[in-house]
Amino acid sequence: MFHPLRSKRFFFFLFLLFLAISCSVFSQAVAQTKTTVAFLGFTAKDIPESGVDILSELVRNELVISPEYTVIDRNRTEDLLKEMEFQLSDLSDQSSVVTVGNLLGVQKVMSGTIGRLGELYIITLNIMDVETGAIERAETEEFVGVMEDLRKPVRIAVQKLLDIEGIEVARGTYIHVASEPEGVNIYIDGLFEGSAPARVKVPGPGEYHVKLYSPGYQEWIQKVKVEENATFFVNAKLLKMEKDAPVDERIRALQDGRTSFIVMATLYSLAATEALIYASGTDNDRLYFGLPLLVTPGSFFLALRATDKAIMNKGRSFMITSSMLWGSTMGFTSGIVMLPGEDLRGDDWDSTAYWRPYAFASALGGLAYGTAAVLLTRGDAFPARRVWFMNLGSFMGSLVGLGIPYMFHAESNALLFGCMFAGSTLGGALAAYLTRHISALGVSVENLSFESLMTIDGAGGVSPGIPIPAVIPGRGGGAPEYRFTLMRYSQ
Repeated sequence: MFHPLRSKRFFFFLFLLFLAISCSVFSQAVAQTKTTVAFLGFTAKDIPESGVDILSELVRNELVISPEYTVIDRNRTEDLLKEMEFQLSDLSDQSSVVTVGNLLGVQKVMSGTIGRLGELYIITLNIMDVETGAIERAETEEFVGVMEDLRKPVRIAVQKLLDIEGIEVARGTYIHVASEPEGVNIYIDGLFEGSAPARVKVPGPGEYHVKLYSPGYQEWIQKVKVEENATFFVNAKLLKMEKDAPVDERIRALQDGRTSFIVMATLYSLAATEALIYASGTDNDRLYFGLPLLVTPGSFFLALRATDKAIMNKGRSFMITSSMLWGSTMGFTSGIVMLPGEDLRGDDWDSTAYWRPYAFASALGGLAYGTAAVLLTRGDAFPARRVWFMNLGSFMGSLVGLGIPYMFHAESNALLFGCMFAGSTLGGALAAYLTRHISALGVSVENLSFESLMTIDGAGGVSPGIPIPAVIPGRGGGAPEYRFTLMRYSQ
C-alpha cells in the first residue's frame, strides 16, 4: 500500500542526491577550466632568504585568489627541487623548467628574479607553458625605496602578469631624487616636495625644474624631462659653500657701488700710468701705448678681486673715488701754486721738463688719498651722505687755509700751498668727526653732531666738545715750564 508521507521523504531524498551529484559535476567542470600552475620562487642575491620567502608567498597568495589558476602546494614544489638537486638559479634553461613542470603535473610554471641597482629594485616575473616550453608573458616592475616596501611592487607585478585590473596596478609618473648629502630640500617647479631621498609623483609627462637646497651648500638646479608612466632618477651632489658664505651674502647685498669703483680704479690706473711715464721724461714713445695695455687690465682684475669679499656700497665707492680725484687735484695744485711767475722764466725755459714733477705729484696724490679713504671706510657700510659733508668740509677748509695767509700778504707760494693743504685736511677731519653718528640708514642732517663741537648751557656758558690744543704751565726743578697737550671738556 502506498503511504503518502513515505513517498514525500523518498522524493526529498532523491532531490538531495541529484543536487549533490550536480554540485560535484559542476565543481569538477570548474576545476577542469582552471589552469594548474607552480611558482618556483624568486632568485634574489641582495635580499635575505627570509625576505625572499615572504615575497614568494605573496605571489602564491595572488595566484590562489585568482579565479583562473590552481596553485600547486609549495612543499611539493620544494621537495621535488631538492630531490632533483636543483636550485632556482639552475633553472635558467627552459628545458629544465619544462622538466620540473612535467614532473609536477602542471600546465604553467612561474618564476621570478629581484635585482638591485643602487637604490633601485627591479622585479621580473615570467610564466612559461610546460607543453610548448615557451615563455608566454613577462612583466618587470621598478621600485625605489627600502626593502620592507617591496611587497606592493611584487603584488603589482603579479597582478599585471595575470591581467588583474585594479588600484594595485595603477601606474604614475615620478621623479626620484637622491642627493649627497642626504636630507636636502626638494623643490619641483618651485614647490617644496620633501627631503631627499624621495620619490615624488608629478602630474604627468613633461619638463620639470628640480632644485635642491640645503644651508651651507650651493643650490643644485636641473631641468628634467619625464616620460609617461616612468620614473626619472636624479642623483645630485651638492657643493659646500666657503666658511664665510653667510658673510658673503650680506656683502653681496652691500656691493651696489662695486661697479663704479672698479670702473674708476681702471680709468685712474690708465691716467696715472700715462702721468708717471710723462714724469719719467722717457724718450720711448711706445711706452705711452704699450705700458697702459699691461697696467690697465691688471688694475681691473686686481680691483675685481680685491672687492670680491669686501663691502663696497655706494657710499664707500663714492668716498674712495672722490678722494682719489681730490688727491690728484691737490697734487696738481701744488705745481700750479709753487710755479714761479712768468718773469722768472728764461728764454731756455723747458715747460715740458718743468711740469713733469707736478704730473708725478698728481698721480701720487691720488694714490695716497685713495689709500687713506680705503682705510678710513673699512668695516661696515659707509653712508654716502657723510661723504658729501666730508668733501664739503675739505673744500671749505682749503679755502680758509688759503685765504688766511693771503690776507696777511704772504708771498711764499710754499706757505700758501701748505696752509691750503692743512686747511683741507683739518676741514675734512672735522667733517668726519661731526658726521660720525650718521649711519648707512640714517641720512638726515639732524644726525650731524654739532652739539659735540660746542655746547652752550642755559647760563650762557660755552664748553668745547672736541679735543683742542692747550699749553699747560707747570714747574720742573723749581723753574717754570710749559707742556703742550690736547684737552677735552667733560662735566
